[in-house]
Amino acid sequence: MIYLILVAVLTLFSYSSLAKKDYSFLGYSLVLILALFAGLRHEVGAKPDWEVYYQVFYDAPDYISNLFNYFADNNRLEKGYLTYNFIIHSVIDDFNFFLVVTALITIGLTYKSVSIYTPMTIFALLIYMRYGYFQFNMMFLRQGLAVAIFLYSIQFIKSRNAYAYFLLNLIAVTFHVSLILVFPLYFFVNKKFKPRVFISILISALFLQGINIIKLIADVLPNSNVIFYAFKSYVSAGEPKPFSFSFIEKPLMFFILLYYYERLTKRFEYFDLFFNLSFIGLILSILFMQFEDLSDRFVIIFNISNIVLLTYLMRVFKGEGRLAYLSIVSFIIMFFVFKMTSSDQYIPYNVLGKFNL
Repeated sequence: MIYLILVAVLTLFSYSSLAKKDYSFLGYSLVLILALFAGLRHEVGAKPDWEVYYQVFYDAPDYISNLFNYFADNNRLEKGYLTYNFIIHSVIDDFNFFLVVTALITIGLTYKSVSIYTPMTIFALLIYMRYGYFQFNMMFLRQGLAVAIFLYSIQFIKSRNAYAYFLLNLIAVTFHVSLILVFPLYFFVNKKFKPRVFISILISALFLQGINIIKLIADVLPNSNVIFYAFKSYVSAGEPKPFSFSFIEKPLMFFILLYYYERLTKRFEYFDLFFNLSFIGLILSILFMQFEDLSDRFVIIFNISNIVLLTYLMRVFKGEGRLAYLSIVSFIIMFFVFKMTSSDQYIPYNVLGKFNL
């Protein structure tokens, strides 16, 4: 129930987007509320991730002279993330303080980035509840920080500032290695393509998935490279992704956006860029359909584009149409949140190990 109340509050404030008014004070207040909600929890969220992050934080050394031993003991985790743990641990040795600071950075940077790309920032926070909030702040903390940095860096693709883009994403990779995927994007993701190009690629992806191209690629990759080895491990241990609402949601969103493609690309400076990112996410979700872990780790990077795209779609509608659109989006998000938080990983919501909500 507490999760649905959170969505309901965001829905209520999202009505300001209907009047083309977003208030920065209100937006940052909501960021603070979301960060505190994500940071004051105790053993809430994906349990294996909670245990790993908890242990890694308290294993952080007191002195910088022991930092390399800390790296060696946690060699499966990225050095940037471990250094970040060391810094926070040096300030206050409290895991919930660490969680609050991490959520403030992740959500705050996401909100700041969104304000660059769309005027409807509070509505974007509501959509974030579907495309990142729980995943990045209660499960994949490392990847959440990395994706927030990537989202901020997207502006530099548009301005053709290669130095800023690659530097920021080099930092992102030190938090989660999956962000290595975003480096080539600088060279093509800002281009405008004909709708038939997207349809052709989509049909090709369906064919390649049918012959299990990912398994064929993994079979010929050498084991000598660390990244190749990790990729092959994900594939060999892969389980098919179970059917979910996203199987309908992603293609439906794609075709709706494609239908309004010309109108949106003329109206919004960043539309082409975010549409291409979302389309890459759709293609990867098709190709990784037989490998749930791969899909969860890589598709989520591109799903973040949807929090901007769905705000653009709001402006297609007029009057009561906007109200209907907001209502439908809110209902879908509530359904997703209800389904996701119905497991014992999220219920009850425990505050600081002291009481349940």
